[in-house]
Amino acid sequence: MYKVKGQFLTIDMCPSSKSFEEDFFKKLVELSIKLNKPIPIAICISGLWINKHQEEFLWLIKQQENGLFTNNMG
Repeated sequence: MYKVKGQFLTIDMCPSSKSFEEDFFKKLVELSIKLNKPIPIAICISGLWINKHQEEFLWLIKQQENGLFTNNMG
């Protein structure tokens, strides 16, 4: 269908009883730095998740500001 080389990671941040996988995201940051290039990640976040995980959401925003993640909305 599409001729694109590489892998793309999608993540859904929906309300859950499970905790935020901070170590997973930190490993992605480390890998991005090691490869010296961004890793294509799409993170879908619900408003309810943001309300219940404000600290984690602000951390994700900080990663975007550092150029480690990008926002495809603007």
